[in-house]
Order: sequence, then C-alpha cells, then structure tokens
Amino acid sequence: MLSLAPSREPSFDAVSIKRNVSGDQDIAINRSGGSTFNSTNLAMAGVLMRAYQVKNIVGAPGWLDAERYDIAAKAVGKPSADEINAMLRTMFKERLKLAAHIEPRDISVYALEVARANHPGLKGRRARL
Repeated sequence: MLSLAPSREPSFDAVSIKRNVSGDQDIAINRSGGSTFNSTNLAMAGVLMRAYQVKNIVGAPGWLDAERYDIAAKAVGKPSADEINAMLRTMFKERLKLAAHIEPRDISVYALEVARANHPGLKGRRARL
C-alpha cells in the first residue's frame, strides 16, 4: 500500500538557542561525541553559512552578524556532517521561521599577486606551503 504521509525532515531531538550578551570575543563550535552540536558566542550568520554550505549571505537583517548566540543541539546516534547541516536547516525553518533560497551569483574579487619575485622593494620571505 502506498503511503502519502509527508517525509520527516532530519531534526535534532533537543535544541537550545540563547542570546549571548557576554561581550567575549572567543567563539567555539564543536560536535562532542558525534551526537551533539554546540556553538558558543557565534553570530547566527556563521551557523547559517555552515548549514547551507555557502560563503556569503545577501539580504539578511543586520542582527544576523551583530548578535551572538549559544546553540546546544542533541541528536540520536552519530549523524554525519551533512546530516548535522540538514538538522540545522530544519532548526532554522522550524524555530526561526527562516525562508531562504540559494542562487549562484557572479561577484568581483581581487587577487593579490607579487609582480616580480626579484623586486627590490619586496620584503619578507616566500611562504612555504
């Protein structure tokens, strides 16, 4: 028999989101034991970029970068990094009523290059990679 029940989006079992007003500059992100996601004193933009695997957010309200939050989330089992990201997306959708879409954009970038390696005004040593 065909089931028409909607598929359940991956989600955390328990989530706590609290604004961090400590004024500290230190931030932390970790996945202890593989079943929890914790971030401390992180701008919500950073968590969004991780969840959606993007490098830029356009058109977001200013508080997304200005305000800091502590997030503690617990999942069943040991979800992979991709599953954690999907759970974060579900958290944003359910808890914060986020509506977003991803679109590619062409943007200008600048590349800093040394004109000549033997330039007399060049100071410092060549970086080792």
